[in-house]
Amino acid sequence: MTLGRVALVACAIGIALFLAGLYGPANDSSLYVSGAGCVLLLIGLGALVFAMRKATLLLPHAAVVAVSLLGIGLNAYVNGGATGFLLWASVPYLLCIVASCLAPTRVPAIAATVVVLTFDAFVHYSVATSRSSTAAIAFIYGPLWNTLVLAPVALLVGSAVARWRARAD
Repeated sequence: MTLGRVALVACAIGIALFLAGLYGPANDSSLYVSGAGCVLLLIGLGALVFAMRKATLLLPHAAVVAVSLLGIGLNAYVNGGATGFLLWASVPYLLCIVASCLAPTRVPAIAATVVVLTFDAFVHYSVATSRSSTAAIAFIYGPLWNTLVLAPVALLVGSAVARWRARAD
């Protein structure tokens, strides 16, 4: 098994552990399981970067930058002057911009950015139309889901589709 595949497996297990600790049964070890998941995810991401062949860095794709600016603008409008929340909500968009600078994930980053913006818009709509007093907590967990689950999955699916199309041609 190559280092890239081991890194992907480590990322997947890290995400699973994080979500199991976050949404699993609440007990004393939940925090440790989530922490272990974050550490494993970071190790897996580092190994993925290390396993990359010499990838030429390109300028970010214009569509990714445009959609990212739209998403960051949406968050700036909703969050008002809360700089910390704006920075937190911008992390998935910055991840997509960085992914669009790498040649292998340049086109899949467009799909990932659209998925992130769609989920972000859904979260904002859900909070705005909710009658629950705790609905605003979604502003904290939305970027977390975007960064750890939706954007990486969209990048992986987009990369797989691009490879499949290249083989078909």
